[in-house]
Amino acid sequence: MLPLLRPGSESFEGVAHDLAQMLEENPKLRDIDISERPPARSADVAHWDYSRTGVKLPEDLKAFLGVSDGLNITWSARLGRSV
Repeated sequence: MLPLLRPGSESFEGVAHDLAQMLEENPKLRDIDISERPPARSADVAHWDYSRTGVKLPEDLKAFLGVSDGLNITWSARLGRSV
């Protein structure tokens, strides 16, 4: 079972750190930026819940989204000689 990822927790920070390290090890990637997204609005979560799938999101996922909407991850990639 995967550890519960809560923003600010060691598990959450560990995932972000491990992801950054993995991306940084790729010599073709540059300008890597990982930042935490702000919490999702409860109305947005409810809208996704019913209108997009017809399935209710698990309560633990809704709770997570109420604290953080995941991560923003961006980078530049070197293709050939240009970035």
